Formats: sequence, structure tokens, C-alpha cells
Amino acid sequence: ASTVTLYESSTSLGTTASHASTGAWSITSSALTGSNAGTGHSINIVSIDKAGNIATSTALSITIDTGVDTPGAPDLLAASDSNVNKDNVTSDTTPNFTGSVEIGSSITLKSGSSSVGTDTADGTSGAYSVTASALSAAGSTGTGHFMTVVATDKAGNVSTASTALEVQIDNTAPAAPTSLELISSSDSGTNTDNITNHQHHTNKAKSTKDSHPS
Repeated sequence: ASTVTLYESSTSLGTTASHASTGAWSITSSALTGSNAGTGHSINIVSIDKAGNIATSTALSITIDTGVDTPGAPDLLAASDSNVNKDNVTSDTTPNFTGSVEIGSSITLKSGSSSVGTDTADGTSGAYSVTASALSAAGSTGTGHFMTVVATDKAGNVSTASTALEVQIDNTAPAAPTSLELISSSDSGTNTDNITNHQHHTNKAKSTKDSHPS
């Protein structure tokens, strides 16, 4: 059997004896430093047999990644934000959201506590783009959804949820105004015949209860 020592540079991380017959060995290293971004370590083995002969392995590069940063709130893609961009009110029930996280991380898009989409962030920039599964849009003023993102990095660390982006999904057209009529002061000559010499006349109609009329 040989004495096997695990090293990082000149620092011993653990020692054991190899199996007398197979030469197999196993060492749990002492704690290595890590970070959310990942901390690199170069590890090698030094084996000394009973005769005092020394063999040194080639180095193994490993990264200790102990966490993942909380993502920023997702952004509703301009192409999915119908009518007025940046108001986060849309008629699109399967909107697309973008943002960035730790490179190569998988992301889960959530509406409340429900997962509604996944993507893998770009390996260079960390950018992601994910289209939500169909979101509800009930009622004349639509339905509010609080959209968050959770990231899982390559080491398996799971972030806390991002700040929520509130999005209103409204795909119900407002009721058409009814009883359109020319007001009497604009209806010259005979009132109610809708024949007038006013070029800038005034009309009136019943209003709609829809809070998002168009």
C-alpha cells in the first residue's frame, strides 16, 4: 500500500493509504473556498510507496460554486407588450420575457407560484428569452400576473425568486358605444334629421364601463 496525499499547491488537503491489493483510495478534502461566481482550484495527488518512491499526478482543475445571485425582474419583450410599450398591459396571452442571469443557468419563469416556462441562459452573456404558456385573461379589464424568475446554475444552486413584474393580460374588446347621435346644437335646421351645416359637429354616445377602452 502507498500513502496518498491530496494537495492544492503545497497545502495538504487530506491523506490516506491505498488498498493493499487494488491500489484504490478515497479522500475527502478539507474545505475549499467557493463563491457564487465560482472559485477555481488546481488539485493533485502525491503517492509514496513503502520504498519511499514518489509519484505525482497531473493536476485536476475544479471549480467550487457555492451559490447563484438572485436574478433581476424579467422584462416583457416589446413585441409582446401590445399597444403602449412599457406599460406591461397586453392582449398577448403567451408573452415573451427576457433578462439575464449567471451564464449557462437554467431559468424558470413563474406566474405567482406556477411555472409557466423555462429556458437556458446564454453561455457567454447569460441572456435568456422565454415564452410563457397561456396566461389567463378573464374579465373586461383582464387578469394581473406577477411574473418572477428563478435561476439554477450549473452546480445545482437554486436562486431565490426575482422581484416580480406585474403584467395585465387583457384580450377582451370593450363593448361598442351605442345610441350615437348628433347633439341638437350641432343639428342645424330641423333637429333630429341629422342634416347640418356645421362642419365641426359634436356627437354623443353612451359610455363603456371598460377601464381600457380603445
